[in-house]
Amino acid sequence: RPLSSEEVAELSAHVASDPVHVWNKLRLGIHYGQIAAPDRAQELFAEILAEDPGHLDTRLAWAAMHAGEGSLDQALAQFEHARHHDSCDARVLFGLGYCYERQGQIDAALNAYLEGKNYQPYLPQHSQRCAAIYLYRQQYDKAIEQCRQLVSEHPEDGFNYVMLGQ
Repeated sequence: RPLSSEEVAELSAHVASDPVHVWNKLRLGIHYGQIAAPDRAQELFAEILAEDPGHLDTRLAWAAMHAGEGSLDQALAQFEHARHHDSCDARVLFGLGYCYERQGQIDAALNAYLEGKNYQPYLPQHSQRCAAIYLYRQQYDKAIEQCRQLVSEHPEDGFNYVMLGQ
């Protein structure tokens, strides 16, 4: 949720009094991204990354902001920077898959989702996207395999049963 005006004022005061406190800057940057003030958000994200180019949460927030704006090339660049610093983070790999898929790079998307699934197999999103890609490619056996695996690992998630047609 976007911050209230009081929360923005308080957070801005914290950032002004302690400019090296990364989490205050990051939260404020995310807020500006949510209210369509990307220039201010990018300024704060750039300040954080100037100090710590590998700050994963900042890269992810910046990438998400770009993806939300439809700037997939810029989002992809941030996700790729993040991957350079942490190649095993499932959030990064899902973001890469998301961008590749929307750009029509289906093989790259599938590879990113499969890799993310290897690192954090308990998260269903990677498998769900793999199943969707297999369905799109009419690779029904692989899609059914993904769906069955999802149902066995996440029986509480009704979406997985829908994908399997149950």
